[in-house]
Amino acid sequence: MTKFVPLMLLLVAACACDAFWEGPTLPGGAKNVAYTVLSQQGPRVESLGIAILADTSIAGLRASVAQGARQPNCHAYDNSSDACWEKIADTPGHLYVALPYPYACNQSVRETAALSGRTLYFIEWFGRPQGQCIGANAQPHLRLLSFNRSDLPPVGLLTVDLQYQDAGTTTDYKTEVTLT
Repeated sequence: MTKFVPLMLLLVAACACDAFWEGPTLPGGAKNVAYTVLSQQGPRVESLGIAILADTSIAGLRASVAQGARQPNCHAYDNSSDACWEKIADTPGHLYVALPYPYACNQSVRETAALSGRTLYFIEWFGRPQGQCIGANAQPHLRLLSFNRSDLPPVGLLTVDLQYQDAGTTTDYKTEVTLT
């Protein structure tokens, strides 16, 4: 009987955790694309009413945030030390994407980016809940990602699709940006 205890413990642990092969599912024909996280403490999401923004400049993202918040500047209702990414310089040849940092209480989150045709996907996959959620919800902030334009289509309209994948379901939030 005691020789089965380690095997039982391993089985219980395997059932409670996400398997190494589980994770984001890429859309058909999509290929992974590299990205860089430039900031995780942008403006707070609650006052914006947006899920994702994309622009070829950080200044363009700031303007979109100001418009979404219906405030004259990007700093409305925020206490971040660099709420509008003013300490981050635009770099030629990049696409900038702003999206909320996912709140996942007691769940693992795996992320990836992929390109299929004229659609850039940013996929956040949420694993199985691991026990009870304790504590208050965090105030979600927009984070700033950068994609190298050499990995994207050269010119024209690009759809940027934020996907949340959870328990076999997918929720999409989309925006479009014109690459010039």
